[in-house]
Amino acid sequence: MRNFLLTSFALLSLSISGCGDDDVQPPPPVDASLSDAIIQPPDAGSRDAQVDAGESDAGESDAGESDASEGDGGDCVPECAESDACGDDGCGGSCGTCEVGSSCAAGICTTIGGGVCPPAGPFGTAEGQVAGDATFLNCEGEEVTLHSLCSSGPVWIYEFAAWCPPCRSFARNDVSSVNASIEEAGGRGYFIISDTADGSDPDADFCQRTREEYGLEEAGVEVLVDPSGSLQTALGITSNAWNVLLDGDLTIRWKGHYQNGSDVVREIGALSE
Repeated sequence: MRNFLLTSFALLSLSISGCGDDDVQPPPPVDASLSDAIIQPPDAGSRDAQVDAGESDAGESDAGESDASEGDGGDCVPECAESDACGDDGCGGSCGTCEVGSSCAAGICTTIGGGVCPPAGPFGTAEGQVAGDATFLNCEGEEVTLHSLCSSGPVWIYEFAAWCPPCRSFARNDVSSVNASIEEAGGRGYFIISDTADGSDPDADFCQRTREEYGLEEAGVEVLVDPSGSLQTALGITSNAWNVLLDGDLTIRWKGHYQNGSDVVREIGALSE
């Protein structure tokens, strides 16, 4: 018991003397942020957020590079004609398309046949030559010229004489189908009357009566009269039962005498070949 008391007294003395020792300094305070970094384990959610943020930054960087490359393409300036433009614009786009009856050549829409409107000479009556001009009247008595029919599409002309049985049969049975075919090809049809039943010159009144008799207005074909015979001179044909096909610039492509409707439709199809 005595030894125990002595030992306890010695330990108490040492403790009291240590508290009063000015040379012994307490440990320096630990920085709170450093302590947290060391003591606290990394939070799993926080770590995932940091990874996601890194991937997002990388994605934004890639997007920026992509935008930059697209920006390079955006510097391309399209090259198109000021009017009737067509074809590639040089930047991967299009300057436009041409209407039926015209084609794209060197970036410009041009009439099939290569000509211009109004037609320019020299003129002729053979296939491959440009037709000369002629003067007609419509059913209202207004003057219409052959050269005014110049257009972007092909032209079909049927010459009719009222005294001609094949002409009358064609008017009843074939005009509608032929005109539908020329319109499908982007062109127009014209029914031109050269003679009345008694051989006299047709006029606007006869034009109206013929149009009504054969249902030509319903067929969609325009009816004209040629009292002077100028069409025969311009195309080198006689006065009845002629079918003539011309390019939009009035270059003569085909002439047929006493042809039926299916023959003419076939020739219209050949215009685009």
